[in-house]
Amino acid sequence: MKVTRDVIADLWAVYESGEASADTRALVEDFLKQDPEFARLVREERSLKMLDVTPALPSDHEKVTLEKTKQLMRYRGLALSAGFFFILFTAIVRQYRPMMLTLAALCWGTWFLLWLRLRVKGL
Repeated sequence: MKVTRDVIADLWAVYESGEASADTRALVEDFLKQDPEFARLVREERSLKMLDVTPALPSDHEKVTLEKTKQLMRYRGLALSAGFFFILFTAIVRQYRPMMLTLAALCWGTWFLLWLRLRVKGL
């Protein structure tokens, strides 16, 4: 079987990560010696990847994100409850109807914005 550039391109990620076996490393290195143009392309790609380094996240990033999500869910529940309260209060006490309807609308708007923020995206 003949080793082609496509085969080496498929093996490159394993080779670059250092997880390749000794035989795979030897195969990739031999191929790069035989094809200097492809070796130059691989080196250029490696230098470009070094420039595109993503910053590491803090170790407690997942915990902070979970806590923030829980807090937003509590606020969403509070906005829902307050919205129901102001709607019921409007039905019982007619004297403050415009103000209570305004507060209810604000609570429902807040609930909707929190619902939008908490919904699952990208699945």
